[in-house]
Amino acid sequence: VQNCPVFIHHFPCVSLLAQVKVANKANEIVAIPQLLELLTVQGCIITMDAMGCQKKIVEAIRTRQADYVVTVKGNQPKLSHRLQAAFAAQDRLDAWPEGVIRTEATAHRRHEIRRCCVLPDSHLQDLGWRDCQTPVRLERTTTRAGKVSLQTHYYISSLPPQAAGLLHAIRAHWGIENRCHWILDVVFKEDASRSRLRFAGDNLAVLRKVALNLLHQHPTRGSLKGKRYQASLNEDFLLSVLKSSFKLMR
Repeated sequence: VQNCPVFIHHFPCVSLLAQVKVANKANEIVAIPQLLELLTVQGCIITMDAMGCQKKIVEAIRTRQADYVVTVKGNQPKLSHRLQAAFAAQDRLDAWPEGVIRTEATAHRRHEIRRCCVLPDSHLQDLGWRDCQTPVRLERTTTRAGKVSLQTHYYISSLPPQAAGLLHAIRAHWGIENRCHWILDVVFKEDASRSRLRFAGDNLAVLRKVALNLLHQHPTRGSLKGKRYQASLNEDFLLSVLKSSFKLMR
């Protein structure tokens, strides 16, 4: 059994807004439309991995007046081939009408160069992806301990062909792994939980994510692990964490 969460890049921090339990022998393709029905997403940008690269899901997002940035991989071979061919043709011309953005950063003993290229949707209109304005290619050259690796990722988006904004949305999606999944596993020990009786696992999963949102929103500096420990020892700090959520809702 898997949980399928939805992350919406509308807040200054990663907030988990809803989740749906995925049935046995099923996947997120069924759950994502159900999640979209639970949320008001108008004006938001929804980012998804390749599992969510489905025409019906893209249609549901646009029907709710939201934008999408979706990873394209081998599960959509026709779309993937068309994207690669379009960018290869543009490479041969060596002219990018909508621009290219290049960023460079060093962190955690890793140096990374990102090159994001976008094209106007003159190549995908006949494939049936609703309101797809922009094909995106992101190249990541990473150097760590003297070893260099190159990764190339492709996306489609309903957003205008503005490389800087699309790169920001893509990087924000990568941040979900560090700011949510990794924290739930390492700080909250979710993967180590042995709660299996009836609905105990489901209920605890919801409570962990509520706690994660509250700790993210609390203005006190420090690690989430430290905040969680302090809240367990200090009732005044615990109350301040709870009160901060009510201030944000006003």
